[in-house]
Amino acid sequence: MAETRDVRAEALSAARRQFAAGKPLDVNALATELGVDRTTLFRRAGNRDTITGDVLDSLARRTWRMGLAECGGSGVSRVVDVLTYHARATIETEFFRAYLTREPQKALCILTTGLGPIQGTMVESVRRLIEAEIPEQIRPDLPVEDMAYLLVRVGESFIYNDLLTGGTPDTEKARLAFRLILSRN
Repeated sequence: MAETRDVRAEALSAARRQFAAGKPLDVNALATELGVDRTTLFRRAGNRDTITGDVLDSLARRTWRMGLAECGGSGVSRVVDVLTYHARATIETEFFRAYLTREPQKALCILTTGLGPIQGTMVESVRRLIEAEIPEQIRPDLPVEDMAYLLVRVGESFIYNDLLTGGTPDTEKARLAFRLILSRN
């Protein structure tokens, strides 16, 4: 019976290790480490950008889960705290900042557009959190899907401020903006 391997899962695990070590993703090294050729790696896990997007998505999901676990409270305060936790963790993670410095245009494309999975993951996560924490009658008038998208985009503007405008990433400004957006009055 032929061995069944999940080359995609193995590739993502190995790519996460490369990424966490602060190294650029090297698909040749990845294929060699897995004992497959580049064509097999491409067929099973995708190209370099796809693998990078999947790695970043898995890290964003993990950070989001940690924020949910660590932030107490309820309502608007909990939503603001979880969003701020995520922004802070993203800004302060050294290997992630190294990636942004190495590949700023590619990173912004993968992180902040529909070309990568992260923005969709984040919008859906924020939507679920808003629905769980903020009763419909006290939500701002914007539909919850649009509110989630707006909060994600505002977070991105403060997290990636250095890449977008040459400014400084700022968690506290993000917190203030999240609270302002979620305030009904």
